[in-house]
Amino acid sequence: MAFSSRGREVVVFNTKMPRVDAVGPAAVIHVGPEPLPSSPLSRMAAYLAAARRLRTGLKNFDLTCVQWIDSNPSMLGVLAAPGMVAAPWGSDMFVSEGWLRRSIKRRVLTRARVVVTGSEFLARQADIVAGRSLPLFSIFHCVPMDLFTPKKRGPRSGSGVRFGIAKHLVPLYGHDHLVAAFARVVAEDPASRLVILGDGPTRPALEQQVAGLGIGDRVEFPGRYAPERMPEFYASIDVSLSPSVLATDALGGTIPESLAAGVPVIATRVGGSAEAVIPGVTGFLVPPGDDEAMAAAMLEVIGLGPGGLERLAASSRVWAEEHLDMVKDVGRLEERVLGSS
Repeated sequence: MAFSSRGREVVVFNTKMPRVDAVGPAAVIHVGPEPLPSSPLSRMAAYLAAARRLRTGLKNFDLTCVQWIDSNPSMLGVLAAPGMVAAPWGSDMFVSEGWLRRSIKRRVLTRARVVVTGSEFLARQADIVAGRSLPLFSIFHCVPMDLFTPKKRGPRSGSGVRFGIAKHLVPLYGHDHLVAAFARVVAEDPASRLVILGDGPTRPALEQQVAGLGIGDRVEFPGRYAPERMPEFYASIDVSLSPSVLATDALGGTIPESLAAGVPVIATRVGGSAEAVIPGVTGFLVPPGDDEAMAAAMLEVIGLGPGGLERLAASSRVWAEEHLDMVKDVGRLEERVLGSS
């Protein structure tokens, strides 16, 4: 973790996620209600008890970073935390909820000393949710650069460009459009390959679509990788794909991780993608849901040849080093919140 690498003690207070003993070098303290009562009144009482435990636990820390503002009432415990930094996810800012949860979310945002967002697109939405201009600090989905060191890709004898996507298999990420586009690519360049990493409810339909298009020998479904295996995935592909059709897709982790690994990206122009996918520098952008445009971009990358693709990969890594370095960005955030302490 970036704060630990700067000599800071880091403790994770867990209000909801599954029980784990540690996150990297950080110890985990569980304060969430377990098990959650079934009756609404008992559930609220359990949440408020968790909020009190959270408030007590945080009072001795210089900086509190609130990630995933899922707005359950236990989040009230962070409001009095010193040096509170809110770091919302895209789903936090776009999911419509009841008045109580919206109120908690708004209070967390407006009480934060700094609100960290993963894109300018998400920053604008955070202002809307808060109903005011916030003290924003935009950091792309930062990446531990040392874990995603680019792998030197030598020529693969008899093989073409390997495209890959790492997303949960659900409709909003546009896998069906990608498969349709890839079928067009294979018709022009049969040596190309597509790796669809992940799992989810649309996998059976996607496998059926692949079989129906006659490209089953060109498409791989390796399933879901654990986070620590993601550098291995990026090292195995030449181009990363992000065909999301979700207009509110803030940016996510796949695009930044790809660029850090020196893998250029072809992405749909939705949400915050255009902030990181710079045409001709880190990849190419296409309209969402446009199979023909996606196929054309993939064929354009193939047409670059090994030398052109290698140059695009190198410029992707350079851009990532300038914009995505977790340790550098956390240092800037720490200085803003804590000063020279």
